[in-house]
Amino acid sequence: MTTVQVPLETALQKLAELQAQQKKKITDVKDHARRLEQHIKSQFAELHQFLEERKQCLTKQLKNEKEEILRMMKYNLKNIKEETTIFEKSLLDIRSQMAQQDAVTFLTVRYSILSLFHRTPCQ
Repeated sequence: MTTVQVPLETALQKLAELQAQQKKKITDVKDHARRLEQHIKSQFAELHQFLEERKQCLTKQLKNEKEEILRMMKYNLKNIKEETTIFEKSLLDIRSQMAQQDAVTFLTVRYSILSLFHRTPCQ
């Protein structure tokens, strides 16, 4: 080998080493990016599963609360209807007694019937 060839051979060998190192770094970066992408997808899949389960739980809870509230409201409505019926009957009784009795008797009966109206309404 000539004296000119040796430095060129050494430089060529160093360039080949740099090229190999760069290719390895490129491969390492691609592998790292692929692992990160898989990790991100996995985290989002777990988050999606958690949110789906939470949605189902909250939806079920809302349904149960709605049913309980509606049950109570229907019960209250039934009681209100019963009270309305009682008051309507009382009003009819008052009107009937007004037509049949004198004023003093009417006022006595009216007082006892009005005491019904002062009862605590159902809740």
